[in-house]
Amino acid sequence: MKKVSLIIALAFITSLSFSQEMKTIFKKDTTKTNSYGGYGAPMVGASMMGKYWGVMVGGKGGLIRNHHFGVGGIGAAVIGNSASSITDTTYTKKDTTHFTHNLSMGYGGIYLEYIFNYDSPIHVSFPLNICVGGVLAGGDRSSSKIKSSSVFIVEPGINIEFNFAKHFVPALNVSYKIISGNSTNLSGIHVGLVFKLGKF
Repeated sequence: MKKVSLIIALAFITSLSFSQEMKTIFKKDTTKTNSYGGYGAPMVGASMMGKYWGVMVGGKGGLIRNHHFGVGGIGAAVIGNSASSITDTTYTKKDTTHFTHNLSMGYGGIYLEYIFNYDSPIHVSFPLNICVGGVLAGGDRSSSKIKSSSVFIVEPGINIEFNFAKHFVPALNVSYKIISGNSTNLSGIHVGLVFKLGKF
């Protein structure tokens, strides 16, 4: 009788252990939930266009999934310094006109970003910008070797981010613009500040 009781008890315990939900390869873990946030961020900095430095202003904004994965849109403009000044010449039947301007560039596209240890006061993220844009440089009659053109930009970078407040995370950004589409190599380094405002 004792043996029968022991067998019944063991069977009952075993059935309880198997009554728990089984984890399978393809079934999602329903105990985990996804979280979503987002931010907008003005940007300022200094960018190189070939051998010339310029002032960059722009902005970005998008969504953050599970505090780590970011995706969104980005746009910016770069105005070259005085050393990048270009003079274009136009001719008409009556006169000749000279137009002087600095080398400049505008672009927009998407960004992807991965954020490490978002809840640490100081942490890093790795953004990747993929953009199209245009370079305003010399025309056909300009003496400048740099000519106006459309460009394609891939810009990998790193952010050092600071959790100043729950909804404010400024960052120091260092990146490198790989620019194709112009007969002159305009690729160069960028250093700037990003001011993220949102839910992280």
